[in-house]
Amino acid sequence: MSDRVPHSQMPPAARHPLPRWVVANEAALAALTVTSVDVYKVAVVVDSSSLWLLTDDTPATWLRVIDLDYLSDALADYATTAAVVSALASYATTAAMTSALAAKADSSALAAKASTAYVDAADNALATSIATKTTLAAANDQTPVTSAATAITLAAAHVYKPLRSTSGTTCVITCPSDASEPAIPVGAWGTVEWRGVAQPSFAQGSGATLNGTKLKISAAENSVKWTKIAADTYELTGAVSA
Repeated sequence: MSDRVPHSQMPPAARHPLPRWVVANEAALAALTVTSVDVYKVAVVVDSSSLWLLTDDTPATWLRVIDLDYLSDALADYATTAAVVSALASYATTAAMTSALAAKADSSALAAKASTAYVDAADNALATSIATKTTLAAANDQTPVTSAATAITLAAAHVYKPLRSTSGTTCVITCPSDASEPAIPVGAWGTVEWRGVAQPSFAQGSGATLNGTKLKISAAENSVKWTKIAADTYELTGAVSA
């Protein structure tokens, strides 16, 4: 059997008010030291006229349950039966309800949404999907590019593909800067194969950086992989030599 005594049976001196604490502001509320016996007790914050419930003590967790100013205003607005009846009467007719529903279902409002934000979002999603598919298609198309040119600057057409150099005299492959060839993204790569007489070599273009000192393909029939590792920056791997 519980040994708790109801407030109604307590002597006046033993009774306490509803709030356990009364503090000036939320900062003072957060600074309170609480224990497990304080859980589910309430505090009044004076500057916001709000009531807070302590829901946990480790850490102290407060739940704002009501604004006393709001409650006072609400009670004042609906203090009379006439006010309640008046409020209900404004929505008591089928005509009023029909009008409210019609406003929500206004076709012009729906049309406005359909022609602006929703369509724009769909367009953006479609554009992103097309761009992604185009990039994947380019990555999967590894048809070799053959060139007998003595000077070749890497471009979008060389990305993810083997470039076969068949030059009979000399061949220099230039790694371009972002300013001169923005179509090569960071992470892009390609290969260069020595298929001709001249030994292909690599060079960095103006504004670009080519890491390393071994910048030639080591032997005929061998290949070197180039990779754009950062903005304006490339590196070579594979059969390279100085």
